[in-house]
Amino acid sequence: MCLKDLFIKTDINIVSDSELKKRNLSEEKDLVRRMLEIHFKKYSFLPDADIIIYKKDQEKIKIYCILSVKNSFRERGFETTYWKLKLTQNAITKHIKVFMITPDKDDEINSVEGIHGPRKTRVVLEHELDSIYIAKDVFEKTKKVKQIDDLFTDILKLVEKNVCK
Repeated sequence: MCLKDLFIKTDINIVSDSELKKRNLSEEKDLVRRMLEIHFKKYSFLPDADIIIYKKDQEKIKIYCILSVKNSFRERGFETTYWKLKLTQNAITKHIKVFMITPDKDDEINSVEGIHGPRKTRVVLEHELDSIYIAKDVFEKTKKVKQIDDLFTDILKLVEKNVCK
């Protein structure tokens, strides 16, 4: 089932970062893009944000979370944590939660704890991100590392808890 289908009976909106990079955006999507941009002096970039979850109440828009989808980690493993840290440095974006979704094909998160403890990837991701959702049945669950099935419920709780102000 598509993520949009899950939210169809709610007032929660979903937009992809690729949509926000297009020209001639609607006023609503242009505002979402501008509210999400990270500024580096004269340059601005959208963070690694495969999917943006937001809500519009009258003329106000509130971005609740970013979903970063990673099939494998390799060199890009910490890209999402970098953008999370950049978001927390700005008063306008510091409230935005960053969730990672992964099948964890390389067992970077689900690695069995050995003599030296869990892998560096898991420690850093679990520490820096708000939650990690894994699309496989068997893995070590924690308060932050969850089953993919928990994502929809967690987003609904997040939105209910932080209604637009």
